[in-house]
Amino acid sequence: MPPGAVDPVVREQLQDEFLRMQAAVRKTVLLVTHDIEEAVRLGDRIAVYGQGRIEQFDTPRAVLGTPATP
Repeated sequence: MPPGAVDPVVREQLQDEFLRMQAAVRKTVLLVTHDIEEAVRLGDRIAVYGQGRIEQFDTPRAVLGTPATP
């Protein structure tokens, strides 16, 4: 995925294409992003890293609704 410097319209189009390809290929994909909105949109599971370790690994709903750490 391109860096965050891509304009919002192109970024959304790239995300849509990523989701389309993921559905077609049906393979596990690891995507690294610092953008929580992107992680929630593209991921069915999210790993939150901090202090050099995984602080939470769960669904987007759980990460947003009941975060393990502040």
